[in-house]
Amino acid sequence: MKKTLLAIAILSITTPAIAQYEVSESNILEGTPVGLVMKDQGIKVHKHASINDHLKGHLIELETGSKEVVFTDPKGMYLYSGDIVDFSKGQQSLSMEVTDLLNPAPDYKEVAKQFEDKGLTINTSEADKPTLSVFFSLDCGFCMKAYAHMKESGVLNDPDINIQFVPLAGPSTYTLWQGIYNKENKLKAFDDAIAVITKANDVEIGKLREKATQETLDGLKLIASLSSDLRIQGTPTFIHYNEEGKQVVESGFSPAVLNQAYQSLKNQ
Repeated sequence: MKKTLLAIAILSITTPAIAQYEVSESNILEGTPVGLVMKDQGIKVHKHASINDHLKGHLIELETGSKEVVFTDPKGMYLYSGDIVDFSKGQQSLSMEVTDLLNPAPDYKEVAKQFEDKGLTINTSEADKPTLSVFFSLDCGFCMKAYAHMKESGVLNDPDINIQFVPLAGPSTYTLWQGIYNKENKLKAFDDAIAVITKANDVEIGKLREKATQETLDGLKLIASLSSDLRIQGTPTFIHYNEEGKQVVESGFSPAVLNQAYQSLKNQ
């Protein structure tokens, strides 16, 4: 934690959408443990804001030089770095919301085109239909549960939407993805592979593997390198655009959240 404090450069937060109130530089965190460390490092804080009305007086937002949002308590005793989730808003990530305002995520449609052009995605329908993109790992148990839910609920077979599976792969699954890419019908190969992997039969899983080409390796590494910019926090992560055209990113498998995203796409 000391190393984190030494590296912080606090900037002004001027975004009207998140600024709730301001205080002068002379009294913010003055004499507090966090404030003293900042003072020793010559760091100045010009403004601070509550992340929303509910947390006013409980947490203070600080913006670092790398456009990351961190928090301290009003007494300046602790420094927090992590996600703040508002369950009254359907598990909405408030800290991610603020981070997006300060350092917006790239438009996923532009990034997805790179993946599609390289033949890296598995699609259930045409890409021009309302699309739910799923960052998926073949060694992720919750990804398998999400896939089973989509299959059982009929989401995968809905002709009006496209489910786009994007591989977020580690070295242990490179050869599995290559085995899928080598098949003429990639969607069927993907479905067959999941059926085998779910049974956890190492011998049968081994039969799915094929030596990964350099093209495939480069493509999978490209997805991994862009995942942090896209706010991908593990797998599965779902990305879609709601009725207002806003990009929505949701990590983790929750049937309720997945069903909500599906209904949003159906309403378009």
